[in-house]
Amino acid sequence: MASPTYALHRIRRNVSQKTSPPPNPPTKQFDEHREVYRAILEETRVLGGDLAIDDLTDWIIARTIETDTVPDPAAVREHARQICADQDVVLPADSPLRD
Repeated sequence: MASPTYALHRIRRNVSQKTSPPPNPPTKQFDEHREVYRAILEETRVLGGDLAIDDLTDWIIARTIETDTVPDPAAVREHARQICADQDVVLPADSPLRD
């Protein structure tokens, strides 16, 4: 079963393997966004289920590998919204995915 905690662990493990030099390596970027990512991942799981959170986690990891930087929270929210839309999920008005 997918969980936000495990998803964050997978992302952090993959980000840690990147070797970008300071001042803004992916690990530091990830740590700065961790709580926002957690909220997005939790809402994605609630709305879209385990496969949705797995898809979002895989996307974050792939984007980090491709760009050598973690995606910003707005991009993660947008991708989470797309995953939900692909499943015909309607976002509640108070969803953190709407921010």
